[in-house]
Amino acid sequence: MARNEADEIVTRNGQVVRRFIDAWAAKDVDACMACLSPEILYINQPLEPVVGLSNVRKIIKGILDLTNKVEWKLSNVFGRGNTVCTERLDCWELRREGLER
Repeated sequence: MARNEADEIVTRNGQVVRRFIDAWAAKDVDACMACLSPEILYINQPLEPVVGLSNVRKIIKGILDLTNKVEWKLSNVFGRGNTVCTERLDCWELRREGLER
């Protein structure tokens, strides 16, 4: 694969990741899901990896149902091929009701 083509793939994938992050901020589960591959392996530390769109949807919806506001402050987005990594600070405003004490 030529360098320009590889750079274009990384750029495209970085844009998808940014749309995914924006969808979380909008609390839009459907928009989150539109960014993901059917073969998704979703790793969101400290949670266990989740496989498949239906399982990932349950996780995202469950988290957003307990959330008033989500803001992910990106420091860096980088990648190689189909792998994208982010450095970020995740800021959450959680609802009080529904949380176990």
